[in-house]
Amino acid sequence: MAIRIPLIDADRCSGCGRCIAACEPRLFAFEQLGWRKISVLQDMDPCTGCGKCAIVCPITAITMHKKARVRPPPRVLREAGLTSHCSAA
Repeated sequence: MAIRIPLIDADRCSGCGRCIAACEPRLFAFEQLGWRKISVLQDMDPCTGCGKCAIVCPITAITMHKKARVRPPPRVLREAGLTSHCSAA
């Protein structure tokens, strides 16, 4: 799972497709936005965070941002009296 993920500024995206070609896991696709097409990240979980998509974007419509943690770290869970794993009852 990536630490950084690409964010696409839909207002700036020209729909050139360079990010689609640069993404080895093939996570980008075109999406229709009104009368124009833009690039969208279909699934962020398999993203490696390599940043190739942002590097090849000719108009800097893609920026890499730190991915928010969905789950608190185990220490925080322990301090709150919760566990980070399931236990059999």
